[in-house]
Amino acid sequence: AGMYGIGFSFEEAVRMGIFVHGLAGDIAAESLGVDGVTAVSIMNFLSRAMKELRRNFEEIFAEKTLPILV
Repeated sequence: AGMYGIGFSFEEAVRMGIFVHGLAGDIAAESLGVDGVTAVSIMNFLSRAMKELRRNFEEIFAEKTLPILV
């Protein structure tokens, strides 16, 4: 909903939402270890994921791709 609210199309917002949650999970796993990641920890790392995405957009998208919706 947040991505749609800032102007992404519905499909782009869904894809970015999935991507940002995955990035937050990756950051949480780096910080807590893979076995320590829970849904709450992903939620707690969302703001950090957004900051990382804003700072390093080109670098992050060079390594990862947005999910494809079918």
